[in-house]
Amino acid sequence: MMQAIFIATLHLAARPDLSALYKTARTYDRAGFRFQPPASEPLRRTRALLSHLVRALHAGPPPQALVTEARAAGFELLAARDQAGELWIVREPDGQRAGAGFFALRPGGSALCLQAPHTFFDEGTGDIALALFARLRAGGLFFNTVHRYAPPDPPDHPADVAHAEATHFAAANQGLLDAAPWTIVQVHGFGEKQGLGEVKAVVADGVSARPADAPAPRLRVALAGRLGKGSVRLYGVDADVLGATTNVEGKAARRAGAPFLHIELAGAARRALVRDVVPLAEALAEVLRAPPR
Repeated sequence: MMQAIFIATLHLAARPDLSALYKTARTYDRAGFRFQPPASEPLRRTRALLSHLVRALHAGPPPQALVTEARAAGFELLAARDQAGELWIVREPDGQRAGAGFFALRPGGSALCLQAPHTFFDEGTGDIALALFARLRAGGLFFNTVHRYAPPDPPDHPADVAHAEATHFAAANQGLLDAAPWTIVQVHGFGEKQGLGEVKAVVADGVSARPADAPAPRLRVALAGRLGKGSVRLYGVDADVLGATTNVEGKAARRAGAPFLHIELAGAARRALVRDVVPLAEALAEVLRAPPR
């Protein structure tokens, strides 16, 4: 028995670490990069791939059939790990960068997908999502791999995966929801131009009104209990900005009947949560009824 445990531990340790893969996935030639919106067929393949992966998710490495399907869709599918255990990773192959995004799935994880769509623009949100992913043992983690305003950048911002319809990120989100109505939680950041003063966070769900016992109002209360009274606002109640009403993944979640939470964090709050994600992790666990590690 001890020998089997030792071998399994060695096998897991040999897998690449998620934090290293995160860093690599976000490294690209910003000066020379040009974003090209993907055509409908590649998006269809990404959507189907994520749906198949979620349905097939299990302990151990991904099956060869899915590795082959990922390759045909333009991705690499590999086994990896983080501090909470083993993972399946969907990423662009080494040497390829089209801004397709990065998607991690956790065998045995909760039906929760953490998303950081603006990791370059909303600094710190990627690190916060990474920490939440492990601490909550969430089943999914999605993040973008090029800047939301990557050139060429016409008025509709085609590389902004939270607002552009034709992105692999949006297709992957839809594929996940095709398989199961997981809760989608996005982490964002806001700056001084929003005029919110000392507010640390704005919680939204993409609509202006909802029942008092809906996830967004309960998250507002849970988070304010940890960040301070009056520090958290709720879109449609005491905030009229940052409502996620045009968020592509939020719209898809509502169509699928899946919970969607959109958390906007001030710069100081982001920096504090990068150092210690516990307040946000505990608030989310309280609302989603999934105890943190």
